[in-house]
Formats: sequence, structure tokens, C-alpha cells
Amino acid sequence: MSVFEKALTLDVLGVTAVLPEDRRYNTRDRLVRDISIQSLDPSQPQLVGTVIDLSRDGLYFTVSSRFEVGTPLRLRFSSCRSECLCEVVRVESLPQGRFGVGARILSW
Repeated sequence: MSVFEKALTLDVLGVTAVLPEDRRYNTRDRLVRDISIQSLDPSQPQLVGTVIDLSRDGLYFTVSSRFEVGTPLRLRFSSCRSECLCEVVRVESLPQGRFGVGARILSW
């Protein structure tokens, strides 16, 4: 096993799993904040989600509705009154009917 593979290996209770390659270019900082999520399609309702982490180029948030990869979104951070346009790049199912969404930031 190479040094790189060792860095991506997780050992939990004696079970070893190889983690998927992390393709992020910038480190992400943990940031838990509520956000308003609006699809660029005006017929879609505005949703509320929670940002989990943030970097210069992307973020990860949780929400109760599923989005398709490639969907453009406008996210508004209520705590600092900032907003960004982003594109969904990853969606995963989470417990309790929630979804984790990875998004690339296109502009602030």
C-alpha cells in the first residue's frame, strides 16, 4: 500500500475501508450556519438548510429536499447577509430524510 493509500484508509473497530479520493483544491473550514436556498427556477419554493463546511470554492450543506447534480442555486447566509451562486456537484442521502449537498461556488 502506498503512502497516498494509507492517507485515505480509515480503520474503525478493526474494519478497514478505503475512502474515496478527496478532490478539493482548498481546505474547508467547519462553519455551521443557516442558509436560505433558492433554485434559479422561480417556480421552486425557497428552502432552509444548514451549511456544514465552507472553502473559497465550495461548500457542503444539509437540506430536507433532494437536488439534482448540476442544479444552479442561490444561497443566502442570514447571519452575514452574503449570498452566492453555486452549482450542485454531489448529493448524498442522510439519516432522517435529509440530504447532504456539495456545491461549487460560481460567484459571490
